[in-house]
Amino acid sequence: MSSSDTSAAGGLVGNNYGGITGSYAIGDVTAGDFSSAGGLVGANFPNASVINSYASGTVSISTTNGGNVGGLVGSNYGSVSTSYAMGAITDIGNAGPWAGGLVGNGCVGEYHSPGTSPFSTGRSSIGQIGWPVMRSNT
Repeated sequence: MSSSDTSAAGGLVGNNYGGITGSYAIGDVTAGDFSSAGGLVGANFPNASVINSYASGTVSISTTNGGNVGGLVGSNYGSVSTSYAMGAITDIGNAGPWAGGLVGNGCVGEYHSPGTSPFSTGRSSIGQIGWPVMRSNT
């Protein structure tokens, strides 16, 4: 799956306004400037949920102007429960997008873990829930 600039790209859906339960995506996802890219969902909106789901593909965002990239969800404004990501986060550019192994931009989202925490196992040194990633051109 790939998207152009200013959009949302996900292995299953770009924008989630409802509920996703027991789903998975195994393909790679790539997005451009000002976009949200997630292995399963590009953008998870308020009152939307991701439950018992996972993603295993590589997620990348080719950006010079910022964006959000996460192994499971690119931007989360809803809730994520008992879900995980196994893919790598790559090519996040130089402009400081929000990036996380599980969720890229998740400052206002909710995370529930009755028994098993949401987690990521992909090759990422940037943490589970994203923070601004600062890159140097040196």
